[in-house]
Amino acid sequence: MVLIILQQSLNDQVNESERRSNELRSRLVRSPDRVKTEIGNIGDEVAEKREVVQAAEEMNRNLQAKLDKLQQIERASLISRYHLLLMTLS
Repeated sequence: MVLIILQQSLNDQVNESERRSNELRSRLVRSPDRVKTEIGNIGDEVAEKREVVQAAEEMNRNLQAKLDKLQQIERASLISRYHLLLMTLS
């Protein structure tokens, strides 16, 4: 009886060791050079996307500056037309 319990305990330990070994094996990197290359490629993609975002932000700032200038011109034009209207009415 004791031998059966001992054998079962040993079998349980072997099974747990195999399970743990399989778990660790699945986490191993099989091709470190390929992973390194993929990480480098991802870094390049991020840099390219960062440049695109920066260009879009610069374009946005330029367009906003032009819009602000057009709004100033429009206000000045409205004021001038208002003054002209007042002058013609008096």
